Amino acid sequence: MGFFFTTALTDALAVDPDILNGKTLGLAIMSRAPLLDPEYTSFTYAYWLDELVQEVGWRECPAANYARMTFVAASSTTEVSISSSIALPATMGETEVRALVFYTAETSLGGASADPVVLFGTSTLTDAYLKGGDLVYARNDLTVGSRWLWSWSINGGVVTSVSEGPIVTMRAAPSFEGAYTQHMWMFPQRVNYIANPSFEKDASCWQTNGNLTRVAATTLDTTAPSPYVGHAYGVSSVEPLPQYDPEGRIYLRSAPFYPKTDFMTFQMNVMGTGTVRVGLMTYRRDYTSDVDWGVTDGLVLEEWDLSGGFSLITGLRRFNDSYEAALLIEVRGYLTDPDDVNTWVDPELYFDQVLTESGALLDWPYFDGDSTYGAPDDYVWYGSANLATKQGVSYSLWYNNKAAVAGRMFGRFLDDDTLYTSADEQLDSLVTQWTPAGTCVVPHWNVLSVGDTRPLPEDRSAIPLEVNPWW
Repeated sequence: MGFFFTTALTDALAVDPDILNGKTLGLAIMSRAPLLDPEYTSFTYAYWLDELVQEVGWRECPAANYARMTFVAASSTTEVSISSSIALPATMGETEVRALVFYTAETSLGGASADPVVLFGTSTLTDAYLKGGDLVYARNDLTVGSRWLWSWSINGGVVTSVSEGPIVTMRAAPSFEGAYTQHMWMFPQRVNYIANPSFEKDASCWQTNGNLTRVAATTLDTTAPSPYVGHAYGVSSVEPLPQYDPEGRIYLRSAPFYPKTDFMTFQMNVMGTGTVRVGLMTYRRDYTSDVDWGVTDGLVLEEWDLSGGFSLITGLRRFNDSYEAALLIEVRGYLTDPDDVNTWVDPELYFDQVLTESGALLDWPYFDGDSTYGAPDDYVWYGSANLATKQGVSYSLWYNNKAAVAGRMFGRFLDDDTLYTSADEQLDSLVTQWTPAGTCVVPHWNVLSVGDTRPLPEDRSAIPLEVNPWW
């Protein structure tokens, strides 16, 4: 659990402890947030809410029909309280909740911007799930006679302590489900964790410190693996020794994903100028990170020279028992004359058909949700259905003979969330043998875990990637 005031708020409270009284506050739901210690202060300096969600590790709720909620606060010189509950939008889809962030539009708390200023974040609801109609509120604290959200103490004109109130949630009535209902979660055999692996629609889901565009293969002088490829460029070195300048390299980071095994396999087709290396960036729950660039013979980092046409590169990387991961690509330029820094050539990369999956599968072929070399319906884009809106912007799944497995399990092919009813019990199927008569079975396809709400991967392509010199 962690609760934090921003520096902007503590400074404002020191000047006017009653500054929040009667003000309209807001509540934002975070589906991803760092697991922070109460003494952790990296996110407490003055933030606009829209800036906070751009930080690695923070993601505002991606559920359908989600909207930020507002309420009027009552404030004394030591606490903020509410008189009623805060209702989530009635039609909002279910989402995982890892943090609540309260904010206000009071410009006196941080500047002249019209964007809200973050007031307070909490990890109280770590790994909880909320949906439309659920309530967030504070229990009535009989010892003080109010429903307080948070309180503070001021000593010598300085906010010296912050306390979280009895913030709780109340779940709305669940959707109706008949008696004797069982759910079956049908997991794929392979998962490509790269969102937008072959640039079929656009250049989204890749974050870079340079420029990234989608180009047609017909514009290239060589044979490309698919009709469109990604083109990364536009980074130049300004250092006296450009070959050692991390700011003069192109970095590309994929959308985050959640691996299931210690080893990850990557492969991609590359072409360009310079040298490329590929790392697995892993994050702990506090979102401190490491990068495994791969090691050959215990000494040399794996890297590939970009020359000629497209070539396939592959490798293994360790997940290291972390929480979240992303693929990180680095492209360096080169000196045509090693003794003359004025002969520096800027890096450039064309890349396509990027695959990252669990396990050591170096010899397995590339796939995405549109692949066709298996049985019909074996390849899908991750999500509630194989919709065009998910094409290229989601993970890719492979089921080995999906239709045949469904037929053996249920006696016929059942779509996602389709009820297996008593009429199906007349069919010869494994489910009929496994469940008592009258049981209603609901299959869930295109999922990665039990209870998966299947949000689309986070697209951070509009946010410039900040280069870490320790990469």
